[in-house]
Amino acid sequence: MMSMVRPGYLSLIQYVSAIILIFLISWHLILRFPPLHGVESFIDTMKPEILYEEITVYGVLLVLLLVAAVFHGVNGIRSMLLEWSSNKYWTLIVNLLAIIVFLVLIVVGIHTVLYVTPP
Repeated sequence: MMSMVRPGYLSLIQYVSAIILIFLISWHLILRFPPLHGVESFIDTMKPEILYEEITVYGVLLVLLLVAAVFHGVNGIRSMLLEWSSNKYWTLIVNLLAIIVFLVLIVVGIHTVLYVTPP
């Protein structure tokens, strides 16, 4: 995935994911605004019934937030690690590790969204 794409495209995707993250994180934080849920404090917005409702209603956006955040983070760390060395084997190892970490985090995150149990 990451090693088969030209570096210029990965940089472009990195910038696009940053813009997507700005909007999705803003939306995610707005969901924690207590008056939207008829509660008095931020902590009250974390009640299981409120979280379950948000996951069932906004699950697709939460997965999009997950994918954008994980890609942005993993690709950023990958880019920093590739700046340390231009060795062919180092590049291969870093790219493979980035793909593995990306896939594992995505699977765990999607599993969390799909298999949340009702309160």
